[in-house]
Amino acid sequence: MKTDEEIYCHLHDWLLKHIQSFGPADDTTRRHFDQKYSHSLRVADEIVFIGRALGLEPRPLLIARAIGLLHDAGRFEQFRRYRTFNDAASTDHGDLGAAVVSANGLLAAFAAAEVRLIVQAIHHHNKLALPPALSAEALFFLKLVRDADKLDIYRVIMENIAAADQALFKVLVPRSDDATDQIHAALMRGETVNYRLVKNPTDRLLMHAGWVFDINFQPTLRAIADRGYLDNIAAALPHTPRVDQILSKARRHLAATLATGSPDRSAPG
Repeated sequence: MKTDEEIYCHLHDWLLKHIQSFGPADDTTRRHFDQKYSHSLRVADEIVFIGRALGLEPRPLLIARAIGLLHDAGRFEQFRRYRTFNDAASTDHGDLGAAVVSANGLLAAFAAAEVRLIVQAIHHHNKLALPPALSAEALFFLKLVRDADKLDIYRVIMENIAAADQALFKVLVPRSDDATDQIHAALMRGETVNYRLVKNPTDRLLMHAGWVFDINFQPTLRAIADRGYLDNIAAALPHTPRVDQILSKARRHLAATLATGSPDRSAPG
């Protein structure tokens, strides 16, 4: 019987082979594939970080780690087909990733119920809202990967702000930009913003700041606070009444949820 580490290594080896199966890559494709491969490894690390902080037992932790590693398995086929990671301009990468993972038989070391948890989390991880029909256990793992995904995207944003090199992520904010009406209204209601509403770089960074309204677990919120993500985003944004209102609301929400201990969705069963 394989150990948990051996099972994870098998999944990691499959991911590498899957990426290599697309053949020789041009510089642009290689850069994008490297980005998503590295992101996948870091999300696996972040989900373990959150899971351990929540006191997960080894088997649920392995399931979570597998979800983190494979959550973007659809990105490589997406880019090969469409030359973009923009779902709106191509295809839903969560749907594609679930299909890719299901079709390859790489989850043989997991029980059928565990396979369903993994595939469901991959399928739904990028959706705007949580689906209502999932079991409590499936929702728990889905919330885990959504939190872990956000933590690593925050890290990427911080690196690009610090480097002032926006060729790939395009989040450099012209100081003349302000939040648009729809973004301001949605975030002031504490809502999650649809990427399609983003009209300028300020909107994009504010959308990421507003992710604090959609965080599920205390360890994630604590990491956002301790790593200074909101402060770094604020430093890159223009100072306008709308921007300051949104940032103030996000900071108040983060402080309040940390102080009250909510959200705190502990592991099921």
